[in-house]
Amino acid sequence: MKKALFILLAVFAAVSLASAVDFGGNIENYSLITNDSDSQKQTDKAALWFGVSPSETIYIKGQGSIAYSMDDYDFLADVDYLYITQDFPGAINEQSSFTYKAGRFFQSEFTGKVFAHRLDGALFTLALPIANFSLGAGYTGLLLKPVSGVNNTAADMADDADDDIKLAPKKMIVRLGASFIDIMPAQQLDVALVTQLDMRSDDLLEDGDAASEDGNGGKLNTYYIGAGLSGAISGSFIYDTYLYYQLGKTLTLIDDEYKDKPISAILLGGSLSYLNREFYRSKVTGSLLYASGDDDNASVYEGNTKGSGTQFMPVSTSSTGLIFNPKPSNLLKAGLEYSMKPFAESRNMMKNFQAAVSAGIFYKASEGAVSESKAAVISDEKYLGTEALLTLNFRPVSDFGLTLAGGAFFPNDSKDGPMGEDYRDTEAGVMINASLSF
Repeated sequence: MKKALFILLAVFAAVSLASAVDFGGNIENYSLITNDSDSQKQTDKAALWFGVSPSETIYIKGQGSIAYSMDDYDFLADVDYLYITQDFPGAINEQSSFTYKAGRFFQSEFTGKVFAHRLDGALFTLALPIANFSLGAGYTGLLLKPVSGVNNTAADMADDADDDIKLAPKKMIVRLGASFIDIMPAQQLDVALVTQLDMRSDDLLEDGDAASEDGNGGKLNTYYIGAGLSGAISGSFIYDTYLYYQLGKTLTLIDDEYKDKPISAILLGGSLSYLNREFYRSKVTGSLLYASGDDDNASVYEGNTKGSGTQFMPVSTSSTGLIFNPKPSNLLKAGLEYSMKPFAESRNMMKNFQAAVSAGIFYKASEGAVSESKAAVISDEKYLGTEALLTLNFRPVSDFGLTLAGGAFFPNDSKDGPMGEDYRDTEAGVMINASLSF
């Protein structure tokens, strides 16, 4: 990793000799304190970045950081991003533009719920008056394991528990996307195709292997086809919807023999918001997320035991809650949030203060497993629990931001329910996230 940081500094020094350089840094703290010591987290991060524009159409940007984590690692030096991007205005006509981006940077499909992660790769974008088209591809195997979130197989989880393995799982991600702007007044249609290719070369279990064979699961190649519609219904109501269909193959243990079985799973959801700008910039949002499950899955990681696999598994991890935070896999969540800016009309820094109250109700979509270890019990009962939060956001100046959230998760405390015996009591927590840029 010292070599990677040296390369970052060398690039910075080389380009700074030829161009004007923007540079700066940021310091961030994230802390989650709960009455369950296993759930507590603390991460402190300091980063330096630079940006260089050798010409009017070329831009180079990079950031290196040092982080400390109380729960995942001691100190970690990383290259957060390092990329070059170039614009070609008028690529097809006066109203078009072509852009490429290459290096290490963040990529995502339109929802961020199937895939949103850093990659080492490239992205090509063509902007036309009626739509924006994109093609992106990248590799995860050179990212550091503690700051990656692409564990979705039994082998990935085994590597995650092995301290001798330092890098993230080896996966190639390819995505296609198109956003059709104003297909109807104030409406946008997004379509996407995401492909996950398992690039492991080590010995894994395969179709036809006996149950007695040693191994930590097999390869997982998956494909996601998605579409979403979003926009305004009127001046006060806005909405978004999405639907993804997952295909692929998953290793399944049937009659003491491993078989590759097809995957047929879905993710769908959306939200509806009401805006009242005149009443303290108020916003009320209702949301729904459904990720299909599989009744016979003993684990979300290649846990299928018969027939086709119907449990949805995203490529990367996304947040569904603060204290209780399962992956969108075998999950049904209904949420409601109200936010306001009580000092919106103020002429001082308090105009940037926002308060929000929210609640989320969690159910299993099937009787099978969910990713949250607290809910590891296979049960006919599907209700998992309810999370209620109060969140305060304050950005007094552009370079400093503070978020404080507090609340509790009220689990299903039934002895026959899906929550583990040690996790049937209310769990309360406080989250602090502070960031300073310079």
